[in-house]
Amino acid sequence: MTAAIASNCSENAGWISPRPISNLYHGGKLVRRGRPKAAITKIHTGIRLDADVLAAFKAQGPGWQTRINAALRDWLQQHAQKPAH
Repeated sequence: MTAAIASNCSENAGWISPRPISNLYHGGKLVRRGRPKAAITKIHTGIRLDADVLAAFKAQGPGWQTRINAALRDWLQQHAQKPAH
């Protein structure tokens, strides 16, 4: 290792400091951080949409994926198949 690399590593050694394991536990229990799991989870999928359709949803601002989901759900409700007798 060159002196320049060694100097740089020692200067930045404090910048990359992993979180101590003790911070992950409180009272002997694992502490979960972040957003709690929703009761109804979503499924990650890929879907191909026409460019103009996607642009129209995105032009309305944040939440465009939620609006697409609502539009699809509305379509399903309007086109629900009647049970066979």
